[in-house]
Amino acid sequence: MIQELTHNFKVATTAAAATVTTGAGTILEYIPDDIGKVATVVGLVLSVLLFRIHLVTLKQKQLDFKISKDEYERAKAGRESPPQ
Repeated sequence: MIQELTHNFKVATTAAAATVTTGAGTILEYIPDDIGKVATVVGLVLSVLLFRIHLVTLKQKQLDFKISKDEYERAKAGRESPPQ
């Protein structure tokens, strides 16, 4: 379930919007500084977490692509070699 949440675009958008809103509220002095600081730290942690997860996912997809490409090249080479 956690993995589904971390890969959800709506969750990422909501976290970003909440961070921006609390930051703007703190600057405009609508929100006390302590709450704004906590919200900023939470937003930073969520952002770093989402970046890390997406980088790991990207790395895994690149690895899967390389494996598929290598398998394709081996299969292609096997078909092109003359029978013995």
